[in-house]
Parts: sequence; structure tokens; C-alpha cells
Amino acid sequence: MSCTKATIDSEANLAISLSNQTSSPLLRLPTELRNAIYTHMIGTIILTPGLMSIKDPRLIIELSLLRTCRQTHRETALLPFQLNTFGSVLPGMEHFFAKLNAQQRNAVQRVRLSLYLRDTWMKFFSGEVSQRPLSFVALLPGLQRLVLRLNIWHGSDEAITHALKELSLWRCAGCSPRLEVLVRRHSVWRDVH
Repeated sequence: MSCTKATIDSEANLAISLSNQTSSPLLRLPTELRNAIYTHMIGTIILTPGLMSIKDPRLIIELSLLRTCRQTHRETALLPFQLNTFGSVLPGMEHFFAKLNAQQRNAVQRVRLSLYLRDTWMKFFSGEVSQRPLSFVALLPGLQRLVLRLNIWHGSDEAITHALKELSLWRCAGCSPRLEVLVRRHSVWRDVH
């Protein structure tokens, strides 16, 4: 009996899919036009794993298209990974990307990674810890652009030079994506007027 029910469900789903293809104004558009619409709708945000709630209104609006019907899901399932930039801090990113399936990881093209350093934290760039970005990049074979935002408090020129030297070693060690480094100095002391 369960086989019969499964067959009926399968036939009903097929009938719904065929009906959608002929009656939906979106699905009747040429593929190129649908892809342009999908790109406009899905590819406009910076996704921040660990910081952005699944209930965030921006995320719900952007990804709701994936849930409209089977055909749009098939056509758009990887677009959030291909079109958006993923931005966060290092440990959160590693865990997030490790949980994705292989197709999703291959689809990721842009990542913005923030590193927060202080002079006393320059040990971050020595030993085992400095290898973290390499393992992180290895998870994403389709990665085309990696932006590292280096935030330094009270950073001396020597500390910044050392950090940039380490970042260039990451690039030389096999980082295939285009690597951009943005350095931002922060001052703890501010003039109060």
C-alpha cells in the first residue's frame, strides 16, 4: 500500500510541476531572464554565519525564492553560495563551511574574513595558528576572492609589517583566490570634546 501511495504522490507532484511550468509567469520566461531575476533577488547580501539569525528578515526575503517550487529550487539552490559574500571571523567560518555539502562549498566564490589583532596578539601570526587560513581556503575549491580585514589596535608599523609578511606567506603557500588585505588601525583613546 505504501508503494501505491508513493506512486500517487509522485504522480501528483509531477502534475503540479508541469502545471507550474505552463501557468507561472516566472517559469515561462527564458532561462537567461530568469537567471537575471534570480541574481538580482538572491545575490545582494553579505552572509555572516553565526551572527545572522535564520529568522533575519533580510535572509528570509532573499532566500524565500528557493522555496516557491521544485523548479526554482533546482535552478537557485546554489546561487546563495555563488552570488553572495560570506563574512565573519575565522573560527566561525571554518565550522560553518565544514558543515556544508561538497556542492555548496564548491559554489562559494567570495569570502571576507576579519582578523582582530593587538600588539600582544601578534602571536596569532606564529606557529600552528597562522596555518588556519590555509585549511579554511582548502575547504572552498571554487573560491575566487578572499578579502582579509586586518583590524589592529595600537599597532606599530613593525607589527603591521610583520602581519602583512605573514599574509603574503599565506598567498605564496597556495592560496589560489585573489587575496586582498585591508588594514584598519583602531585607537582605544579618543578625544572627547
